[in-house]
Amino acid sequence: MGRQQLVVADAETGFLEEWGNGYYTNSPSELQNLLPALEEEKEVEKETQHGARLPMHCPCLAQHFPSSFRSSLAGAVTVDTVAALGARVAVFVAGDMKWYGGFVESIEADGNRLIVFDDGDIREVEPSKIQEMIDARPTPLFKAANASDGGLVANVAGLLMAARLLRVGNNIVGAFVGATDVTIGGEIMYEAFILRSGIIFPPPVRVRRGQDAPSQQERGGFHTFRRGDAVEYLFGDDAGPDEQCSAKATVFGVVEGRTNQGPEKALVLRCSTTQLFFLSRWPRWRRMPQPFVALAGVGVEFEPDNDAHAITMSAEDSAQMISDFQEAKSFERFDDYNKVLQPSRRASALPL
Repeated sequence: MGRQQLVVADAETGFLEEWGNGYYTNSPSELQNLLPALEEEKEVEKETQHGARLPMHCPCLAQHFPSSFRSSLAGAVTVDTVAALGARVAVFVAGDMKWYGGFVESIEADGNRLIVFDDGDIREVEPSKIQEMIDARPTPLFKAANASDGGLVANVAGLLMAARLLRVGNNIVGAFVGATDVTIGGEIMYEAFILRSGIIFPPPVRVRRGQDAPSQQERGGFHTFRRGDAVEYLFGDDAGPDEQCSAKATVFGVVEGRTNQGPEKALVLRCSTTQLFFLSRWPRWRRMPQPFVALAGVGVEFEPDNDAHAITMSAEDSAQMISDFQEAKSFERFDDYNKVLQPSRRASALPL
């Protein structure tokens, strides 16, 4: 007679009452002590009836047990213990066979976890899928991570960590990454904002005279900005002949605060001409294209949210900019977020 299928049913003993037939004599606590042996996969020798010793392979037996049973034996490593609200996690993404870090931003009513990853990706994951990845053997594919290790993107650790989401109404627009110790008007400055991949903004709701109204994305300036990006302020087609120019600067950080009119998103910029730091609102600022994109006729359309298309400074120059900012202390007097500025049409930048 073969063994019956193992199903954890009784909360106290772990087995069905009708299984009291001698086949299952180990309690769950005793089986827990056997788990390491069940999970071990190794080569052993076995003596045959003729005295010869032959190598044999002992497979990982635990993987053949139901995942719920393995979880109970492993010390109840569950979704609630690993993927609690605000927890840092590391997830193995099967699509590219690499690890990514992130944090649990919210837990929905159905238990789904909204996870913001360090590369700006945002995913809603069902708890059953998370538990399946936790129970994977020989290595869990979803596990707790330490903030002290920094961000994790495609197996590379020590990078910027996802910090918070940017929501506009019911839409998730993107993620702020790399929280700094700099505050402006009481608001935290971040090293970057990453636009959510695949986001679709609603079309313009009205048309101006002779022109289409700007989209929600353009009105809000919802584009990716990272520390070190070269950006320019575009004054628009309605500017006069002597105003068809652009102010150029380098991104030092991004911040979102509140003004008398409501939430206001600003860039912390460094003027390319004066080397002074200043604040300006997001709209109209765009990353500048790499030369291979800017050249006419090469067949490459500039995508401002594509990191490969944007000009950015070297790590050494970025480190120097950080040092210069710390020495300048340009924002000590900015205790009121209503003082956010934007460039003058008559000047390349407006220093503070």
